[in-house]
Amino acid sequence: MIRSMSVFALVSGLGFISIATPLHAEGIQDVLSGKTLTSAKGKTVYVLGQDGVLGGKIAKHKVVGIWEIRDGQWCRTISEPKDREGAACREVAIDGENVTLTGDGQSIMYTMK
Repeated sequence: MIRSMSVFALVSGLGFISIATPLHAEGIQDVLSGKTLTSAKGKTVYVLGQDGVLGGKIAKHKVVGIWEIRDGQWCRTISEPKDREGAACREVAIDGENVTLTGDGQSIMYTMK
């Protein structure tokens, strides 16, 4: 399944425009591996290990789990904290250092570093 990554181009003084570039599941994996995703208010931080280990925090609670790209979606299984335990997959949109994860009727934007 193909997802898109936006690339920016400067158009003669008009500002930036977004150009969609196809990004396969392997490309999404390569972009996200080893990165940290932080929500706008910093309450959620996901640390995406290159080995598929998921760490970080949700509110003040430590996150323990695994992550992978499956069928072009970002999928995670959380074992801690217990109130967030379980598996979920999200559509991924990558725009520079902004990553938006969409699923279950909501979209959340993270900054990727």
